[in-house]
Formats: sequence, C-alpha cells, structure tokens
Amino acid sequence: MAATIANVSGGSENVLGRLRVKMVTITGDANYPTGGYAITAAQLGLRGILGMVLFGGVSAAAGFTPFWNTTTGKLMIMDPTAASGPGPGSELPLNTNASTYTWTFLVFSLDS
Repeated sequence: MAATIANVSGGSENVLGRLRVKMVTITGDANYPTGGYAITAAQLGLRGILGMVLFGGVSAAAGFTPFWNTTTGKLMIMDPTAASGPGPGSELPLNTNASTYTWTFLVFSLDS
C-alpha cells in the first residue's frame, strides 16, 4: 500500500506569481517504507514538486515529524524520541503502522 493523498476542499489551490500552491492531506499506511513515501507531482495534479511545508496535523500524529526530502522525492516521517528508532531524530522503522497519522501540507510547484 501507499500513503493516501486528498485535496483539501474549499479552494485549496492558488497561484502566487509563477508558483502554484496546493493544500493536501497525506495519511500514512500500515507499512511505512524505509526512506519514506514516494509522492509524485502527477498524484497531486501538479507539474513538479518544489517543496512541501507542514501546515497542520491531527493529534494521532503528535510527536512524529514529516518532512519532504527534495533529493529523493519522498515524504519521510521522523520520530524525535528514541522510542521507535535507534535514537532521537530517527526515521520511523520499516513497516511501522502509520495509518493513523494524517498531516496537511502546502505543496509548491512551478505554474508554467
């Protein structure tokens, strides 16, 4: 399985100069993959992904920090505690159930 992506309703897409900005929610799945979730621009209805900014999350995701890895094109989930990894700031271990974790992101893309 893969992460679930949904557009935020109510005009979640806008153009700022040459940038297209879209608000989406991303929910993990039952088997977090090492290195993160591969997310493509096509899945988001965009031409490319310049970056993602965390806008919010639900309480179930408290403590876990997602970030967009621009080098790999993957959304990684980090655990700032030592509880679920070998040390502070570790990536979630392979096959961790992340299906209850949902975050909202602003995704930036070139408009042209």
